[in-house]
Amino acid sequence: MTPQDLVKIIRDHGRFIKGLRDGRRADLAKAQLAGVRLKGINLSKGKLTGANFTDADLTEADLSRADAFNACFAGADLTKTDFSYTDLRGADLRRARLRQTILFGADLRKGTLYFADQSETQEVATILTEADLEESDLRRSNFEGARLSGAVLIGADCRQAKLKDCDFSNAKLRGAVLDGADLRGAVLQNADLDSASLLGTDLRQVNLSGVNLSRAKLEDAVLDYPEIAQSMVRRQTKALLRETADEIKEHEAWVKTRGKTGKRLQKAGTSFREADLKGRLLEGADFREADFTGADLSQAKLTMVDFSGADFSSADLRGACLDGANLAGAQFAGADLTGASLAGVELMDDAGRPTGKRWPVNLTGAKMRGSRLVKAVLTGANLTDTDLTQADLTGANLIDAKLDRAKLDGANTQAAMMPIPAKSA
Repeated sequence: MTPQDLVKIIRDHGRFIKGLRDGRRADLAKAQLAGVRLKGINLSKGKLTGANFTDADLTEADLSRADAFNACFAGADLTKTDFSYTDLRGADLRRARLRQTILFGADLRKGTLYFADQSETQEVATILTEADLEESDLRRSNFEGARLSGAVLIGADCRQAKLKDCDFSNAKLRGAVLDGADLRGAVLQNADLDSASLLGTDLRQVNLSGVNLSRAKLEDAVLDYPEIAQSMVRRQTKALLRETADEIKEHEAWVKTRGKTGKRLQKAGTSFREADLKGRLLEGADFREADFTGADLSQAKLTMVDFSGADFSSADLRGACLDGANLAGAQFAGADLTGASLAGVELMDDAGRPTGKRWPVNLTGAKMRGSRLVKAVLTGANLTDTDLTQADLTGANLIDAKLDRAKLDGANTQAAMMPIPAKSA
């Protein structure tokens, strides 16, 4: 196929997609397109059966609902490519880059090849060994029997996916969401499922020996031996938290000596579910998008910590000091912040003298529905777009707080000190 032929096929397919009379569906069956650069191309509904896209650049391309049966994408860059509802049975995606790729409803089951005389058939598995699927959307896809050994699925969304009999040996699934997925008979030898969500996941006939399940969520999961699995989670989680304890001690030294000794704690995206951090000195740490569900942070010193996107659902933050913290987009469903301080921090100049300015707590877009903020101090806090629906703000201090577009439906503000509305000109 010449470059001119490819250009014409793509142009005619564009007209086909638009429903124009002279348009024609792209037929690239068995086309040799190794190394081709087609970033952002639209081949939705195209015929790509058996096509060779080895090492091709198809980033941000639209291949949704295409027929890519037995196609080869080995080593290809498929970052943010849309494969929703695409037929990828028997495809070769080994070592492909599929970060933030959309595979919603895609079919990646084994494919059956028929030989010329139709007398013989061969079943071919979809291959994704060592593929990078970090933060990809695999919801409701069908990977049954696929080979994913050594694949990276960190943070991938695999809800309701069919993953029966898949080979996930040595795969990295940290923080992946597998809620409601079917993993019956899957191979998980040496797989890393740290902080993965497996709520309601079917794990029957799965050998969990050697699997890292520290901090994994297994509520309502279907297991052959649930007691053993839960015991593994508890044991591995405790071991991991013991390792983190040493890092916290280093951080506390870093705070106390103003950086002269120790090391700043950087745990973005880490799970601290049900961890005991009561009274710990964690000022200035990096906990972006960390999971503190059910954790005890009461009386903790959390001044100027970056908690943006963190999850504090059902956490105990009573009496904690969160002055100047970044809590933008954080989740506080059912959290208890009774008596907590979320005020601003006074800024100093280079000589250490007060400037008269304060660095406010950032709670923009935070989800605090139903949280308990009794007698909490929120003076000067930025609560723009914050959801405080049904929150208990009894006796809280919100003087000078910014409440633009904040939701306070059903909130209890009895005895609370609210901001004074600005006078209209």
